[in-house]
Amino acid sequence: MTTQSKQENIILAEAPAIPGLNFHGFRGEVDFPLMLAVIHGSKDEDGIQRSETPEEVKNNYQHLVNCDPHRDMLFAEVNGQVIAYNRVFWEQLEDKTRLYNLFGFSLPQWRRKGIGTAMLRHAERRLREIAAGHPQDGERFFQSFGADTEKGALALLECQGYKPIRYELDMRRDLTEPFPETPMPEGLEVRPVEEAHVWPIFDAMNEAFRDHWSYRQQTREEFEGWMNSPTYNPKLWKVAWEEVSSELQNREFATL
Repeated sequence: MTTQSKQENIILAEAPAIPGLNFHGFRGEVDFPLMLAVIHGSKDEDGIQRSETPEEVKNNYQHLVNCDPHRDMLFAEVNGQVIAYNRVFWEQLEDKTRLYNLFGFSLPQWRRKGIGTAMLRHAERRLREIAAGHPQDGERFFQSFGADTEKGALALLECQGYKPIRYELDMRRDLTEPFPETPMPEGLEVRPVEEAHVWPIFDAMNEAFRDHWSYRQQTREEFEGWMNSPTYNPKLWKVAWEEVSSELQNREFATL
C-alpha cells in the first residue's frame, strides 16, 4: 500500500523502520544535483564510470518518452539527504510486446537494509497502474538492467524474481595497435556527415535495427535529446553511402 500526503511525503508500508527515512516524488530541477550525488556516490562501488553533469540530466529529462517523472519517480531520503531514487517508463516493441522498465540508484552505505526492496515494489505497483490503461494486445513484462559489476542491483532483482534473459559485452581495443587496411566494397563510399544528412541517417539506423532483438523504433524526440548531449558529434561518424547512377535517379524520380 502506498499513500501520498499534501506535503509530498509518500508512505511505503513495507519500508524498513529506519529513523529519519522518508520518501517523496520528483520535485523538478531542484532534484537533479541530488540525483547526481547518488549516481556519483555509487559508481565506485558498482564499478561503473559515470560523469554526468546537471546540464546532461536536465536535457535527458526534457526528452523523456513514456514517462512522467512527477508520477513515475520515487526518492528516499534520511534526515533530509537523498540516498536513493528510482524511475519507471514503458515501451512497446515492434511485435506488440510491452516492456515496463524500472531502474534506480542507491548510496552503498544504505544498501541491504530493505530500502531497495520497498522502492522496487513501489515501482512495480506504478507500472501495473500504467499497464492497466493499455490494451492487452501482446505479452507484458517487467524489465530492468545492470552491469555484472553492479552486485547490489543484481542481487535485489534476482531475489524479487527477475531472471537474466540477455547479455551484452563491452569491447575495447588498444589504440596503439595498427589498424588493418579494409577497403570499402565497390559502390559504397564514406564521406563527412553534413547537417542535411542527419535525419536520413536516423531513418537508416531505425531500418537497420528492425530485425534486432527486442526492436523498437527510436523516436525523433529521443534522438533530439541525444543531439543536445555533449556526446553528440557527427564529425566522428563513419557512414557508408551507396552511389546511385543518374539513370537510376531519373528512373526513380519518374515513378513518383
